[in-house]
Amino acid sequence: MIMAMGASAFAVASPPDKFEAPIVNTHPDLENDLAVFVNTSRDAYCTPDVVAFEEALIDWIEGGFVGAPPEEPTFPEGFELISGKTQVTGQGAVVASINARGLHIELWELDAPEDRPFVGPCLDTDDAHTMLGSGTSTLQGRDNDFDSSGTRGNSFGERGRANVSGDSGDYAYSWKFHASSKCYTPEDGPPPCLLDTATLRAK
Repeated sequence: MIMAMGASAFAVASPPDKFEAPIVNTHPDLENDLAVFVNTSRDAYCTPDVVAFEEALIDWIEGGFVGAPPEEPTFPEGFELISGKTQVTGQGAVVASINARGLHIELWELDAPEDRPFVGPCLDTDDAHTMLGSGTSTLQGRDNDFDSSGTRGNSFGERGRANVSGDSGDYAYSWKFHASSKCYTPEDGPPPCLLDTATLRAK
């Protein structure tokens, strides 16, 4: 009887909720001095509104973060729908994951270090304005507390593999990012559980 009562006190996780969404992934790759555009192109992503937002964000930062940050624009949607799922745990955390193949990818050279504001990929590449290559990519991602419920340590990340071609040749490219809040130490620098790697290999 005691065992039965104890078991009934635990909340039951909800069944997975599947979805499809036009997700875009952009991020800098400092190991290879690249800006990465997944499921979009630089031309499609860097609309006048997005560029204006990045410029306004620089002004806000350089102005000492006074007032509210610039209002985000409507960012362009991705070229393809990406499949994913969410599931609510018994404690109320939302676990989210995505998995996709055959997505368009572009690798663009980053501007010189002094010209990279790192507020977005458009202004980080507008001086060099050189695409290393384009091709197709996989994309996998997972976040075990997507809505920041605080009921568990948050572990999240993404990874992908791609084959790209450009004027300088053909390349195999891969990246992996993973972080966990369980070992975050903001006073000592980057979180020790941070993994952020990328590999670019000529074929």
